[in-house]
Amino acid sequence: MDEKISTYSIIKKFLQNISCSPLRITISMVATFLNKLLDFLPEMFIGMSIEIVTQKQDSLFFKYFPYPVKTQLLIFACITIIAWILESIVEYCAKYSWSMLALSIQHNMRIKLYEHIQSLDLSFFEENHLGKITSIVIDDVNHLERFFDRSLMELLKLIFGSIIALVIFFIISPFITLFMLVPVPFIIFLSRFFHQKLAKLYAQTRTQSAIMLSHIATSIAGILVTKSYVSEKKELQTMILEGEHYNRLNYAVIKTRSLFIPSVRTSIVIAFVGSLVLGGYQVSEGTLSVSLYSILVMMTQRFLWPFTELPKITDTYTKTMASLRRIVAIFHKKGKITDGSVELQPKTMRGDVIFHNVSFSYPSNIHVLHNISFSIPAGATAAFVGSTGSGKSTIAKLLLRFYDPDNGVISIDGIDIRSFTIDSLRGAIGYVNQDPFLYDTTIKENIAYGTPHSDFDDIIRASIAAGAHTFVTTLEDGYETGIGEGGQRLSGGQKQRIAIARALVKASPIFIFDEITSALDNETETFIQQSLNEIIQKKHTTIIIAHRLKMVQSADIIFVLDKGNIVETGTHQELMQRDGIYKKLWES
Repeated sequence: MDEKISTYSIIKKFLQNISCSPLRITISMVATFLNKLLDFLPEMFIGMSIEIVTQKQDSLFFKYFPYPVKTQLLIFACITIIAWILESIVEYCAKYSWSMLALSIQHNMRIKLYEHIQSLDLSFFEENHLGKITSIVIDDVNHLERFFDRSLMELLKLIFGSIIALVIFFIISPFITLFMLVPVPFIIFLSRFFHQKLAKLYAQTRTQSAIMLSHIATSIAGILVTKSYVSEKKELQTMILEGEHYNRLNYAVIKTRSLFIPSVRTSIVIAFVGSLVLGGYQVSEGTLSVSLYSILVMMTQRFLWPFTELPKITDTYTKTMASLRRIVAIFHKKGKITDGSVELQPKTMRGDVIFHNVSFSYPSNIHVLHNISFSIPAGATAAFVGSTGSGKSTIAKLLLRFYDPDNGVISIDGIDIRSFTIDSLRGAIGYVNQDPFLYDTTIKENIAYGTPHSDFDDIIRASIAAGAHTFVTTLEDGYETGIGEGGQRLSGGQKQRIAIARALVKASPIFIFDEITSALDNETETFIQQSLNEIIQKKHTTIIIAHRLKMVQSADIIFVLDKGNIVETGTHQELMQRDGIYKKLWES
């Protein structure tokens, strides 16, 4: 996921996905400019007050307000108060506008990123750790919000303030203005130098942070195994090592960042002292008034001191770019599964399934299926059996188009499944795997997950057919019972029955049951077998993938796979009469 992407590509992709109103951005920038403009007025007012006191009737202010000095000072005081109030109002507007803009960018980016992640192929999730993906969606997107909420406004203030100050400086003394600009190239050089060093370090810290998050998520998810094998100390030691590595990377960041600020301040102090001395010389020679000199001195600090914030702004910018690079890297990932244009209609489809000369290998170049062909008539029950790794579950993934075959054609009702829209194809197939995932909500909502508009009567019927209704009605809250994260409050058999009910409520023409009893006890397996028999009797096209052969005895046809090839085909009775793999599996 971590790939080299140009800064231009990063910014371009970011702008394409923020979905912010240009008017809102314009308002934020205008408010920031006005805030900075009003921020310079106090220094100007102090200089003019000094001129009123020292020059009296000869002051510039007296030409427009020919009043006594005390009256002029009172007028100026009132103007100053009004300016400060206006500045406070505009500053509030600027901060509020940027904060709202930052929240909008954060929300839009996270939603679009999540939407894009959902569109990616299954291989993306198999190749990337959950913790890493979660870290990008949560932490990295949060970095964007922090940059736009604080740092970008400070950067614009620095730019606007520098422009306003230089204009005032140039009007007062062009020579001193040129001297003031001397440290600016050095500051820009330092910023670029430290940015490049920090960018590499921040990329490493973000990657290590994702590794730590992934370890924590995995460790907590497997806490039952950890405790049963008394491996708490082992997991803790791993966490300590990962944390120490994370700290070492951050020590390097702190060391580099700490050098940045003193370097910038040193260059600023040199320019500040130089302007004081040069300005003082001009006053002593009579080429600069005391009032303008006072403005110059205060404006020098106002111009240069904000540059001390540049290291912080650069630091935040570097963090943000490291996060944005990881975000854009996901946006650059494209799914290989292309959507078709034909809508598969479940109500009118028959359910014939044909694999013709299908070969498949996973992205890791593991060859799983080798030129296999078979057909399943509509309404028939087909079973796939074989040893672990023989390619049984891969057949289900191909039919659902989680992957596309390397060669060959898979068709439903004589039409290549690549012609169908992915949503309509998967909507026509009810799928239950060996490790059912349930959401942290009620039993009712879990059963209706794929069909949220299902009537409660439909949910009850599906639950009865799956053998779940009896145990659900014994619960205090019945179908409104919360089952906890991953269904942790239910037993393995209960979770499996809920998963089967979830598939049944779709009333799909095709059902796939993938190793659904592999981890269940014999009693629960019997219940599940009875549920499957009821489904089979309703003449759905049913595909059963099983390691336990008890599940497949009543199948219309059984395919035996070995090392990615179909080596035997027949009914249970036919296969038992042969001295082949199926009979050996049955007798083992």
